[in-house]
Amino acid sequence: MNNTPMSLLKLWGELYGIHDETNRGGLVKALHKDKFSLEAFIYYGTIILVALFTLYIFHLSEKSVGALLLVIPELWIIYSWINIMIERKYKKLCDLHNLKKYHFYQRPKFISYLLFADKLNTSGFIKKDDVDILVDWEKIENIKHDLLSFFKEPVVLIVLTMTAGIFSNYIKIQIEAENIPLKAVLFFIFFTLFFLWAFSDTMKTSTKRNKEICQFLQWWKLDRLT
Repeated sequence: MNNTPMSLLKLWGELYGIHDETNRGGLVKALHKDKFSLEAFIYYGTIILVALFTLYIFHLSEKSVGALLLVIPELWIIYSWINIMIERKYKKLCDLHNLKKYHFYQRPKFISYLLFADKLNTSGFIKKDDVDILVDWEKIENIKHDLLSFFKEPVVLIVLTMTAGIFSNYIKIQIEAENIPLKAVLFFIFFTLFFLWAFSDTMKTSTKRNKEICQFLQWWKLDRLT
């Protein structure tokens, strides 16, 4: 392997492509890739039901704001249902590697790894000896600078606090002026936060993606030793 920076950049680019296809987001996309399959029909049907149930929760919140808490089990059910669908789609792979013995919520990650490893084996563009170099590259690339130190300055904290107060008052005035129910705003914020939390692993940051790729590479290297 040519160990020049450009060569490593190219290899990482290939890894990103494989990871995009095999990570959880890729697994979810695979569920509805064939628009006319039974899996796609179930997937879109469930999305419609979830949307309707969400509207029903909002309707209930008119009587009790506590009804918004129903969003929590709703998102948990969606997340679990997606896991079940992924496991069903890759049932042969799960049976072959005895994934049933692992925790239910760990299985999609192992499925991702197995698909990732299979593509590495098929492509052959990375050798076992390349793994340590690629992992070292990622460590150097993600050296962090203390950018947060700026926000720790007392003057900056005061300005940020004042800005947050002004902004919150502005939002409150706008809500009252537009006659927007406060519970509608709370519902939107509440649902959005829990949605992002529940599906955070499908919306990986660059750092999280790189770490998972490195983890998969190291697992793959160990697998090839057996």
